[in-house]
Amino acid sequence: MRIDNLDEPTMNQAVLLTQLKKQLGFIERSCASFDAGFYDEAIRIAVSIRILIHDTKNSTSLLSHLGAKGMSLRTTCPLIDDRVIMFSGGLCLTQVTVENGQLKEAGYKPIFDSSEPKNLYVAADVWWNQTIYKIAEGDVTRKHIVLGAANKDGGAHVDPLLTSEYEALSKGIWTIGHSSSQGNLEFPLPNSHLADLRQMGHELLTSPELVCLIPRNDVQPFAPAPG
Repeated sequence: MRIDNLDEPTMNQAVLLTQLKKQLGFIERSCASFDAGFYDEAIRIAVSIRILIHDTKNSTSLLSHLGAKGMSLRTTCPLIDDRVIMFSGGLCLTQVTVENGQLKEAGYKPIFDSSEPKNLYVAADVWWNQTIYKIAEGDVTRKHIVLGAANKDGGAHVDPLLTSEYEALSKGIWTIGHSSSQGNLEFPLPNSHLADLRQMGHELLTSPELVCLIPRNDVQPFAPAPG
């Protein structure tokens, strides 16, 4: 995937490519903050993804401005058949820490490159609209998660009325049970969408056609995922 005359960009292209580098830099730094334990930084990742990809009748995405919406992006989530009824999500894993037989911590972490698919690339619009969850509230796509975070959950705007899909992920679509002195306890695991957004950042930063839009003499390798 190339932009016409990328080797000699027009002034407008040069400005757009600078904006692309800026947004990818924002994503990289927010990913690093997430990995350092600031999990709500995932909301900032959503804002940059929205700027890169989301088109409306009133606004144009950065990739569309660049004429690059036809590029391929990396997906680490399996492509789900329409006949599948329930799907638990393909971008994050449940992580549980137990000490001395007691549950200490439970949550989610991005899958990074730990499972298949590892080398699957799809058109940007397919990536944007790919189903990540099939839950009782409906199919949840990357678009649902990104716009929920950016438009309603404090990324760029705050709206107390969340979509049903986004609210379900925030409150927790799965529960975990454990035994304690108080008996058998069960509680929901909230905020899987934050780990999903971190994984989306990883996908974009490891999408060669996207990263290679930045002129070669201006490229600084993006940091790899944590080991």
